[in-house]
Amino acid sequence: MANMAKTAIVTGASRGIGAGLVGAFLKQGYNVVATSRNVSQQLTVSTAALVLIDGDIGKPETAAKVVEAAIRHCRHCQRCSFRLPMSPCTA
Repeated sequence: MANMAKTAIVTGASRGIGAGLVGAFLKQGYNVVATSRNVSQQLTVSTAALVLIDGDIGKPETAAKVVEAAIRHCRHCQRCSFRLPMSPCTA
């Protein structure tokens, strides 16, 4: 059975509120796609539920990587209406 955990995207995840959100979502059982310019150097959490993507979220190529990673973590989203801005998954 596919992982039915919800997936959260957190931008600005390398410190402060963003890093706090990453930890809080993980504790609640979410898969998390975390991004910031240097997130892989800043966050020390290691879990299969966390994907780190370095880059500027203002650049289309970074945004595309983040969304692709979120879709991979949320296998049931093919049944959802996945669009930006993100809407809640109803699967």
